[in-house]
Amino acid sequence: MRVHRLGPEFDWPALARVLDAHYYQFGPHYYSLFGGYDRPRRPPCRSWAKVRYKGLLDELFRKPHLGRQYLYFRYKVQAKPNPRAAINWPEIEAIWRNVERTLEEMHLCFDRDFHTTDEVEAHRRKLAAQIDALCKERADCARLMRHKVPPPGTAERRAALTRQIKALRHEDEVCDRILRRVRATTACRQALEEQARQRAEEKARHRKRRRGLER
Repeated sequence: MRVHRLGPEFDWPALARVLDAHYYQFGPHYYSLFGGYDRPRRPPCRSWAKVRYKGLLDELFRKPHLGRQYLYFRYKVQAKPNPRAAINWPEIEAIWRNVERTLEEMHLCFDRDFHTTDEVEAHRRKLAAQIDALCKERADCARLMRHKVPPPGTAERRAALTRQIKALRHEDEVCDRILRRVRATTACRQALEEQARQRAEEKARHRKRRRGLER
């Protein structure tokens, strides 16, 4: 679960306020020891004798201020039964939707035998012409349906045209995603090549500088 999805009551200042509110309940000694609070120290708590796993104290001292408090409260509540882990379904569904989009793009490329982006753009122009023609035909059907007695089969024809237009627009959207993915990949590749080129030039200058110093 991402912390920013839980709401404003779970941000860092809110967590710090809750920890401060439970100061006297869970042992002020550890607050003054780990957090550096300006509060009177009480006798040390003997609950550390119950620590059963190795390396907790070292981990506590390596963590920052709020992290140490979190680990301490986690230790205090570990005796209670742990709740069942919740599955992050929204994130899983988002990943699955991305996989489905990628499969659609791959199947369209294989079905239409695309090799370059120019072929994809030409196919998009053909789709746009087909969609315009079907939209005009559907508009004619809509005008016929305004008659008192429309011709038989006009409503069915309009519904069929709507389904065809929807399928063509979806294919056009997949083509657009293919173009955007190719352009993003090309930009990343060019950036990596430019970075490698600059790194090679920097190494070459460094070697020349070292040779000059050795001479």
